Amino acid sequence: MKITALVENESKCELKSKHGLSLYIETQKHKILFDIGPDRTLFENAKELEQYSQTQFYTCHCTGTEAFHYLSQKLSNLFYLSCGETVRI
Repeated sequence: MKITALVENESKCELKSKHGLSLYIETQKHKILFDIGPDRTLFENAKELEQYSQTQFYTCHCTGTEAFHYLSQKLSNLFYLSCGETVRI
């Protein structure tokens, strides 16, 4: 499993930091975008979303369906995970 922090409170590189959290989780079976943080910082940090083009699942607690619709235009086969849903990785 590989986990990449896309948005976090602090940044030790050229990426922007923001209060919030966005993780990109890769396993042998799945690729998951876990939350997208509090605003569009994720989009600024991941302008080349093609590197995440195989993302399959998405969950978010604060930007909701607007962000999901934006991402689903960029990423094919994206499924929104709601409360109580499970992905076996």
